Amino acid sequence: MRNLAANRQNFHSGEEGLPADLTTRAVDEYLAVLDEEPLGAASQVVPPPPGVTIGPEGEVLTKENLPPPATTRWVSRRKAEVVAAVKGGLLTPNEACERYQMNSEALETWQRLFDRAGMPGLRATRMQYYREHFPE
Repeated sequence: MRNLAANRQNFHSGEEGLPADLTTRAVDEYLAVLDEEPLGAASQVVPPPPGVTIGPEGEVLTKENLPPPATTRWVSRRKAEVVAAVKGGLLTPNEACERYQMNSEALETWQRLFDRAGMPGLRATRMQYYREHFPE
């Protein structure tokens, strides 16, 4: 118990930073490296150019590389691509429903599950699980 009390006494809030007597040159250099761009800390998120829709796995979506209109086997990746196409403006909800012969309720369900749980939420075998564990 003595060590636990000692740790509580030596605790320093991240907002306050480390006291000058506890920092070393090595610590300062390490912290400076964490802010360098190659590590991603300082890199900017660049939105896609206008008219470009990004798919669920980071790929550029076009109408040509969307699932074919005659798709009968809807795996989660294909569902997510349709949801991303609608969200990104590549297809309107009506166009998506016409293209894939589905009703708007099915598309809304896909959108809701994707927003709640991502691509795994669109798996047919786990839909009930995600509906129960990620309520609206």
